[in-house]
Amino acid sequence: MLTTTPVPSTRPVLLLDFDGTVCLGDGPVLAYAEEAFAQLPAALRADADRRVAAYLAHTPQDGDDEAADAYSLVLQIAGSHIGADALSAAYLASRKRLETDDLGIHPPEGLHESLQELGPQVTRVLMTNSPELGLERALETLGVAGLLDQVVCSAAKPVALARHVGVLLGGQSPHRLLSVGDHWTNDIAVPRAMGCATAYLAPAPHPLRPADVTARTYAELALHIKTWARSA
Repeated sequence: MLTTTPVPSTRPVLLLDFDGTVCLGDGPVLAYAEEAFAQLPAALRADADRRVAAYLAHTPQDGDDEAADAYSLVLQIAGSHIGADALSAAYLASRKRLETDDLGIHPPEGLHESLQELGPQVTRVLMTNSPELGLERALETLGVAGLLDQVVCSAAKPVALARHVGVLLGGQSPHRLLSVGDHWTNDIAVPRAMGCATAYLAPAPHPLRPADVTARTYAELALHIKTWARSA
């Protein structure tokens, strides 16, 4: 089921992000923070934990509100003190916990119904930078394993996203792909520049992060996605 290479589609493509889009819950990013911050000097750990907790509570400290998401904030905090290899190891350790721990992940309201309804009309693709480790178990926990046509892991977004989108479209017009995600740089910027449809999950529209539609929740996007599928 999992692959690192997408397959061209003859139907319109609904391209979904994983963390923060299909997979909700703070458990995975808190696991990453725990693994990463364990390597910080003891005097810095409490403040690092407070900053992440504040960000997740939508009350970030000054400067932290510029982080694209909580994962980016953990990287920003820990990256000043530990190397890239250590950060990578911390991330992989947190992903492995998806296989064994109850991290409290859950799908967004309306996702199952939307994917079921769209199944005959579009190719449903999940694309994530997450490695294969822990992903299949997570999809089963979320109840979406049988509702996706392709699952592309280790996708190297945003660097490789234009190539992936080109493969998925297979020569189709760009408007026949809708990219949905909560990370503007990784999920929205590249497809939008290519002429694809975009739906950005964010608390409010941002002048520097444009998208065709911005909404707080997947449920709020469901009607827009359905309308796009009909027109595409």
